[in-house]
Amino acid sequence: MQGTRGSVAKLGTREKILEAGLKVIHAHGFNGCSIEDITEVAGVPKGSFYNHFDSKEAFAAEVLGIYEGVGDWVSSLDTNKAPLARLRDYFKGASFAFKAAGFKRGCLMGNLASELSDSSELVRKVLVRRFARWHRAIADVLREAQSKGEVSENIDADQTARFLVNSWEGALIQMKVSRSNQPIDDFLKMAFASLKPLDHPGPKTR
Repeated sequence: MQGTRGSVAKLGTREKILEAGLKVIHAHGFNGCSIEDITEVAGVPKGSFYNHFDSKEAFAAEVLGIYEGVGDWVSSLDTNKAPLARLRDYFKGASFAFKAAGFKRGCLMGNLASELSDSSELVRKVLVRRFARWHRAIADVLREAQSKGEVSENIDADQTARFLVNSWEGALIQMKVSRSNQPIDDFLKMAFASLKPLDHPGPKTR
């Protein structure tokens, strides 16, 4: 989890509330939990919440800021692997956490997009930035894959990155409905098969 590091005396309570909020909102949704639920998990008095956050809405926006950096995760994968294998590993690795949670949580960004995009302009704008960062990270991998002959040069890397994220988020919705890994398996099979050129000979050698 990304966060601000500092002395416990100055940042301890705020960080505790943010970490608790990340867990509680991810598990129960924004509307499915109260400030008291969050502070109880954090182990701090309810009144301390407003010493650090102006509102629950503003708090949700900050929670998104510390949600595991999806763009950073894509960029940190093993660069010794071929780009498409690296990208597939990224999505497959994310699916393990969803399976461990009983297929109930899904992506926090997708969840909050469904809950708050119509009612909170603040959260919507944060989501726009977070999704854009995710798109850019995936597009960079796709361009690398194009340079190695793994992905058709005819596709638009930025548009395809957005398509992959949109398809992934849709798969996660179906995962929660079906309580199974099948939607993720379908995504991994269909999305990546569609990227390869028809005459794909394998990665280029230098």
